[in-house]
Amino acid sequence: MDIDPIQATIAINKSYLNYLATTFYLSNGRLRNKFNDELYKRGRFLKGPILEATPPFKKGKTVGELVGEGVLAGSFNRLKSTALPMDRPLYTHQEEGIRKIVAERRNLVAATGTGSGKTEIFLLPIIDHLLKQNEQKKLDPGVRALLLYPMNALANDQLARLRKLFYNVPEITFGRYTGETEESEKAATEAYRKMYGAEPLPNELLSRERMREAPPHILLTNYAMLEYLLLRPKDNAFFDGIYADNWRFIVLDEAHTYSGAKGIEIAMLLRRLKDRVIKSEPGRISCIATSATLGKGEKDYPGIAKFASNLFGEEFAGTDVVGAVRQKELKENKTWGKPNPEVYIKWQKIIEQKNDFAIKLRQLIESGNKAGIPERGLFNAETESTKKKDIYTFLYEVLKGDAHLIQLQKELKNEPGLLQGVAEKIFADVADKGTRFIEQLAVSLVGLAVKARPEEEDQALLPARYHVLVRAIEGAYLSLDPDQAFFLSRHEKAYHSGHDFKVAELATCTGCGAHYLVGVVDNQGNGKYFVQPKEDYRDLYYFLMADYDLLEDVDEDEEAIAGSYSSELNKLELYKICAKCGRVDKDNILHFQCECDEPFIRKLYQVPSKEGKVTTCCVCGRFSPHGMIRRFSVGTDAAASVLTTSLYQQIRPQTKKSKKDNTVELADDDWGGTAENNAGVDSVPESAGRKLLIFSDSRQDAAFFAPYFNRTYMQILRRNLIVRALHENKHTALENEWRLQDLVKPLHKKVQEQNILPRMSKQDQINEIWKWLMYELLGFDRRLGLEGLGLIGFQLVKPERWKAPKALLKEPWNFTEDEIWSLMQIMLDSLR
Repeated sequence: MDIDPIQATIAINKSYLNYLATTFYLSNGRLRNKFNDELYKRGRFLKGPILEATPPFKKGKTVGELVGEGVLAGSFNRLKSTALPMDRPLYTHQEEGIRKIVAERRNLVAATGTGSGKTEIFLLPIIDHLLKQNEQKKLDPGVRALLLYPMNALANDQLARLRKLFYNVPEITFGRYTGETEESEKAATEAYRKMYGAEPLPNELLSRERMREAPPHILLTNYAMLEYLLLRPKDNAFFDGIYADNWRFIVLDEAHTYSGAKGIEIAMLLRRLKDRVIKSEPGRISCIATSATLGKGEKDYPGIAKFASNLFGEEFAGTDVVGAVRQKELKENKTWGKPNPEVYIKWQKIIEQKNDFAIKLRQLIESGNKAGIPERGLFNAETESTKKKDIYTFLYEVLKGDAHLIQLQKELKNEPGLLQGVAEKIFADVADKGTRFIEQLAVSLVGLAVKARPEEEDQALLPARYHVLVRAIEGAYLSLDPDQAFFLSRHEKAYHSGHDFKVAELATCTGCGAHYLVGVVDNQGNGKYFVQPKEDYRDLYYFLMADYDLLEDVDEDEEAIAGSYSSELNKLELYKICAKCGRVDKDNILHFQCECDEPFIRKLYQVPSKEGKVTTCCVCGRFSPHGMIRRFSVGTDAAASVLTTSLYQQIRPQTKKSKKDNTVELADDDWGGTAENNAGVDSVPESAGRKLLIFSDSRQDAAFFAPYFNRTYMQILRRNLIVRALHENKHTALENEWRLQDLVKPLHKKVQEQNILPRMSKQDQINEIWKWLMYELLGFDRRLGLEGLGLIGFQLVKPERWKAPKALLKEPWNFTEDEIWSLMQIMLDSLR
């Protein structure tokens, strides 16, 4: 099992809640306890694991059958390869889309889910058009298809697929023209060899100069570069001249990203393009859009079609939208009964072992006999799996009649369910053994059922996936009643001792944890009232409870940074507020009246703020131009990084043999290269690592999050290695009074064991480790560094011939030598 959903959920929940608890520190012990009580309530911020059955997409005809019908060109067989098997069935939505584009000459929107093969829907019609032109001897240079991607990464991914598809058809050319594309052919070729360790295909146009000389048949770019291409005279070859009369397809990938102002810009860009290449003649270019998130079913097809019409400036009807169709659930098999459910855990362990087929099969049969599985069923399963030498066939033949699995299929037929609830229904007869045990039984059964299938290409007995839903923290709220009720969801009022009291939003100092009230002062009728902000107001008011001890003076360093702001620190205005209705006014006002029968008055300090920020805390005096006082909300990057890191660490590293995505099959060549992973090698072992795919609807969010996550994860990784190296050598370190350099060797050993810096020489690795240690020593990240978290500490080594300065031993100081040495250490720590 690649990942244990139970342990992963526990780890994600623990990491996320601990992150929130440490991010929002409250110095008031009573409030801190209330915050933690609310934070760690079961199910408040995380729900799962949730189990969902995911039937595969319904299958249609093969590429070979469409060729036989005459829908696709006869020369399609030239593309036959592992990348495009002629005998593999297409999904029905792929077949429908291809027929609409090729046979009916319709524009199309492929609104199907992730992993549904949207690329084939537009790529096969493009290839068909190019092959037919080639058959007619009309395939001269010039763009036929423009593939427009919102991100270069998506274009690069498509390139890897095109290399495999067009290896056997050198007549079809393709090229990527983005900001990464080299100007000269020589530089582009050298960059390709360096990146892939292989020679480029002759039909992949790598450089800008080569594409201008003979534009490729398939051009991949992004909308920003398309704008430049249309403007620059030197790129006219794509749109004007002898090679510019064959434009046939425009494809927009991830079309849902082109909404709002960006959608208007792209719509105008496409109209300019069409005006340039076809004089805006309707119907001459096939327009295709793809998206995994457009609409929620057939009822939305008319709206999707209208969106596409506005985007492309071409006609789209509701029937031009293609959605995915799932296979119906498997027919219910005749049951042979229920085994002892503990066999599922045993079988899963057997399947995961590295033993050969015969040993695994024998172990499965032996444990199955002990669990009460009928001998006849085990014999039939053994016979079928032995024929195919496939252990998953054995699982299929046994489990298809398992009453536990049949009941599980019924439970998930209509909707997903919480794993705990599903497990309690399926294994009610052993529920007395505890929730965790029956959940593990369900996980093991699911793990076996998703592998069990009669043939490699067939549907699994239970196609399924797990979900964990995590909610963001959206504010903390404090009641103004004497007991101060605490909430992590918006409340306007709280009931206490027979009265309703006002609830205010809470904020905290990121330095000392002092709590502030934040809101808006609203004029209502005859007075001013303190209310919660409905939106992200810029004119926020911050108040500090008057029972706080204010800072008497500001540190001179903070004073220099904060400037004139700090001079106002002790000139805070005292206010009073009715805790019941929220009426607020200055404390020195003569007539403070509210409509409450028994007003409950509390005293507050109004804290100066600018553009909704308080840059200096009135309690600790710390300053930050970005704001010292923080409301209870987290940035998307930080929270996503915590969740992603936790999940990533739960994925089991794997080593398997597979082809590199960016390689192509080349003929044997004794001089083809010295790199072991040269193109064409089918047994390249992938490094023992983990793979995680993260989706974002925002191109900008994705662009920022990728390096952010890499940076934060590597920081966590190296700090983890430092702590582990120290922990494993703690007795030696204490006994020998290790210095910084003494940690380098054991830390280097751990780096090599974990293969953390594989592309560096040993000396480069050691240099990098020194940087890690110096980063911690110099305290760049005082709050979250290892020293700030109390995991390590640094101490100055006293020189052998050290003498205390005589001036400090005399009047007026009269320090002892130990006091002077302590003072020097404090000064060095300040310097660090």
